[in-house]
Amino acid sequence: KPVLSLWGEKISNKSILKGDPVGYGQAYIAKNGLTVSTYDVGYGDGFMRLNENKKSTTEDGREILGIVSMNSFSTTGDDKEVCVLENAERFSHVHGTIIYEIISNINPSFKRVLV
Repeated sequence: KPVLSLWGEKISNKSILKGDPVGYGQAYIAKNGLTVSTYDVGYGDGFMRLNENKKSTTEDGREILGIVSMNSFSTTGDDKEVCVLENAERFSHVHGTIIYEIISNINPSFKRVLV
């Protein structure tokens, strides 16, 4: 059973054009015009770094664009919140590690809600 979900809150959003760069290091180049939002979870919070070699999606299937930065990541859309992950096992496969490493990396100051 899933043991953890991690949600990000929107920091900002903007409309971009084809060819515009997105995110840390401008590693993602838009293939067409779209709305991009930035959320407040990054590798400094324990959300292990993704880049051009390790890619993943939010739980609703939107690609995490470019490189995850220390304090944020970007994806398409304009939602107030987005579920970054709801099953640590999926991210353990992306990173070639164990579920425990994904869970134990999450910032201990993040609000915990037990269900």
